[in-house]
Amino acid sequence: MSASSMVNEHRTQLMQLRALADTDVAAVLRAVSGGPVASVRDALIEALPEVLAPYLTASGELAAAFIEDLRMEAGRRGVFYAETAPVGIPPAKVEATARWAVAPLLDESVQSTVESRLSGSVARSIMDASRDTMLLNGGQQGIKFQRMPRPGCCAFCGMLASRPPWMAYKSGVSAGGAVQYERGGVSWSGTASHDECHCVVVPLYPGTEMASLAAATRHDFEEMYQQSNNDGAGTSLSATKDILAEWRRYHGTR
Repeated sequence: MSASSMVNEHRTQLMQLRALADTDVAAVLRAVSGGPVASVRDALIEALPEVLAPYLTASGELAAAFIEDLRMEAGRRGVFYAETAPVGIPPAKVEATARWAVAPLLDESVQSTVESRLSGSVARSIMDASRDTMLLNGGQQGIKFQRMPRPGCCAFCGMLASRPPWMAYKSGVSAGGAVQYERGGVSWSGTASHDECHCVVVPLYPGTEMASLAAATRHDFEEMYQQSNNDGAGTSLSATKDILAEWRRYHGTR
């Protein structure tokens, strides 16, 4: 299987998990719909961890198999069994997600639904479980990573994909002074995500087709970044928010 096919298959598998999880979460929501908003919120807080647990576990297992296949392709010596990152959503995050999800029930001006908000959060959690496992195992092997967005990704993800490959760390040490994001005890730079983010991260074993694909992907996004460094009048931009705004205008993305 080609490197691009591997990435696309992994992303597709994760989205299939997301669809199954969406169905289960929707069933929880139907069971409490019509009740007081506080009851809906509390039901979500109670149910989400248990409902999502098997899907987060499956996401990590898919990522573990992915990294084992890449390591074998790279011809690395010795036996290596990838481990899955710890699953589970922190209670504070579960509560924040539930409170945010029910906002449309309290404010009719909110341009989204409880269902769509929950679905976006489910997608993020499942993708994060895969990314966490990739980073956990890569950090143990001392290899770098590249962010691989889907075609037509948002400006934010494209900007991060334009950056050089980075290293995952098991400690709180920063990668070249970059901002760190912490999840599950592993710290890294460059993998900030958002709801509905379909980016995957891939380990870069030197000499593999995946490493070549990642380099080409990064080059393409670097070109897009350079094209977004100046506004329509030719003025050089330095603030991230301005570059992202120009990226959206110039490339027609979100």
